[in-house]
Amino acid sequence: MINMRDDETLIDADDLDQLIPKPLVYLRELNVLESENNLVARSKYLKRKNKQYLTQGFLEKVHRDMFGYVWRWAGQYRKTNKNIGIEWFNVQGEVKKLIEDTQYWIENETYEEMEILARFHHRLVYIHPFTNGNGRHSRLMTDIINFNAGFGIRICWLKKDRESNVERCNYIDSLRQADDGVIAPLVNFLRGKTNE
Repeated sequence: MINMRDDETLIDADDLDQLIPKPLVYLRELNVLESENNLVARSKYLKRKNKQYLTQGFLEKVHRDMFGYVWRWAGQYRKTNKNIGIEWFNVQGEVKKLIEDTQYWIENETYEEMEILARFHHRLVYIHPFTNGNGRHSRLMTDIINFNAGFGIRICWLKKDRESNVERCNYIDSLRQADDGVIAPLVNFLRGKTNE
């Protein structure tokens, strides 16, 4: 088993069997491979607008492009429960609802732009649709929505070196408050991460 931080989704033995590059001994090796894969996906999806950016197929494809060189299950919804996230058998339906809600919020300007991004980001993290990589996927999908919807907000997410512990704790705390229906802390966190 690869040793993970306490606040990350644990990788169990069955999931390790799904690693494409073998053998990996250290978490840092896995992090490097995933980071390289993620950078390629990020540049691909933030260069040119895509009219189909709010579909389940697109959401799955982004995850596959982010992790497809590392994990066999990349882009496939999880089939087991994890230490966070909804029951695995509800994932597909909840992702569909999230996409429909987000389309509605954008088309009807239900919330201000930053709140739309915060609500989408939180719900995708909360659903936790994939075996791993959900936080990174949710951040990239939030950026893709921001880009394609033409919001023009520049969010500077947590730095690659995971920034300070305080910053990460504030981010996780704002997500937990959103779990309880209080979205303002996450909106304010994102607002504090912009270069406006």
